[in-house]
Amino acid sequence: MTQSQRDRRMEHIKAVEREYLVAVTAVDGLQFALRKNPSLLKKLRLGLADYRNLLENLQKTFLVRLFAEFETGLRDIWVVHSKKKSEVPIRDVITSLSARHRVPDTVRENVQAVRRYRNALVHAGDEQALSVPLDRARSYLCTFFSRMPETW
Repeated sequence: MTQSQRDRRMEHIKAVEREYLVAVTAVDGLQFALRKNPSLLKKLRLGLADYRNLLENLQKTFLVRLFAEFETGLRDIWVVHSKKKSEVPIRDVITSLSARHRVPDTVRENVQAVRRYRNALVHAGDEQALSVPLDRARSYLCTFFSRMPETW
């Protein structure tokens, strides 16, 4: 049995989260190695500040990637359903597809919260947003996608 377009897109979103978990595991290994050899990063002309920045930004970086996968899928659906190739703000695409496919308000609002947080990260605070943990963001985005048609 072949996967539907919807299921493939949800799998892409889930794959980003799995990559994040691998990165967290790698960072844990690096932390252990740095305890044994604090100068380990020097040969790469890196320092502990770079490592701390990695720790601070890792989940944020993957959240941006997670939302990019989601947005790509929504834009694919949008082009097919609206017959328009114009660049409509993703906020409006989410609202329109929510109405068209009877997505519950709470699901739509959760996705909009992820979008606002992504925008705050990417556009340096353009929008006020609360932080959304990666696992919760993945859940919100996949729940939204589960309400979309199987193919488009």
